[in-house]
Formats: sequence, C-alpha cells, structure tokens
Amino acid sequence: MEELLKQLLEGQKQLTQRLEHMDSRFDKVDSRLDRIESDMASERQQIELSQIVHALRHNSEEVNAQLHNIGHYLNVLTGKAATKEDISELNSKFEVLNSRLFQQEAAIHQLKAVK
Repeated sequence: MEELLKQLLEGQKQLTQRLEHMDSRFDKVDSRLDRIESDMASERQQIELSQIVHALRHNSEEVNAQLHNIGHYLNVLTGKAATKEDISELNSKFEVLNSRLFQQEAAIHQLKAVK
C-alpha cells in the first residue's frame, strides 16, 4: 500500500512538472502572439499613413493644376488688358491656393516625420 502511495505521489509530481512546463510554453506563445498583434497594428498604421500621404499628394497635384490654370487665364487676361478687378481676383485666388499648398506640404512633412 505504501509503495502504491509513493507511485501515486511520484506520478502526481511528474504531472505537476509537466503542467508547469506547459504553462511556461503557453506564456511564450502568448508573448509571441502579443508581438504579432503589435506588428499587425503597426502595419495598419503605416498603411493608413500611406493612404493619407497619397491623398495629400493627390490634393496637392490638384492645387498645382488649378494654379497652372489660373496662370493660363492670367496670361489670357493680360493679353486682353486685364482690369484691376481681374488682377485682384486672381491675386486672391493665388493666395488661397498658396495657402492650401503650404498646409498640404506641412501635413505631408508631419506625416513623413511620423514614419
């Protein structure tokens, strides 16, 4: 009977050791999963930032096209002896477009700094 009790205790001891070993391995797996989740979150942020930069560049290209268009109209108007009102209107449009362009370039610079 005493021998059986020793065997049972030894078996229980071995089971306890195996469970502790399994707990240790599960902790390692949890740590790896946490790292993978963190990497995935970082990757999503990079994709998001990339999309924002792309949108800002596109918008900047639109502003440049509008600025070019205004320059063309200015050339047409100056060829037709533009009035002071025409020039004033174009100047205000230039100011608006330059302001937008500056804001977009600043935003792009900030986003690049985050990367």
